[in-house]
Amino acid sequence: MLYSPRKLSIIIAVDGEYGIWKDGTLAWNIPEDMKFFKDTTLNVTKPHRQNAVVMGRKTWESIPEKYRPLPGRLNCVLSSNYGKTAENIAKNSYGFWSIESCKNFLKKRRDLENVFIIWGSYLYNLILDDPCLETIYLTRIYDNFWCDVFFSTIPENFKEVSKSEKKQQGDLEYQFFVYKRKKTNLFQKLFKNKCK
Repeated sequence: MLYSPRKLSIIIAVDGEYGIWKDGTLAWNIPEDMKFFKDTTLNVTKPHRQNAVVMGRKTWESIPEKYRPLPGRLNCVLSSNYGKTAENIAKNSYGFWSIESCKNFLKKRRDLENVFIIWGSYLYNLILDDPCLETIYLTRIYDNFWCDVFFSTIPENFKEVSKSEKKQQGDLEYQFFVYKRKKTNLFQKLFKNKCK
């Protein structure tokens, strides 16, 4: 489990079957979804802070070099190819051998505001059980792209807190949703001081 003292978020786009990836890349190209991703992962409330984005190696390599690293964000890349300590792999970007080494690195950073899990089905599905996961930003695309990599469904302990109007790009219809973890007394007692 990727445990961090910080509140975590997932940001993801899925098709009608919860598919997220096909043949090693995104199966769709929706500029407004890319803008939503960029705006959400860049947004901070204090100017001296930044957000972290956590991804797998395949995701990192799928980003065109001219856009790598994602600017204005601390880029964290997980791969068994890296050593057991954080490796500086590009400007404001670090490679990690394991989830644990990434977790330990993020715990020590004082310049972070939010941590976003941005790609990798393994990471997405693993993080769903993390007690610090607070928010899921989901773009739902109302079509089937016959993907070969999938996201699990939204956990029952999350509730929809907002959604956009349905939007259209060509024949594609899509919508933005935000889900938040349901707060229970037990959850608040256990994690109110651990996940800030």
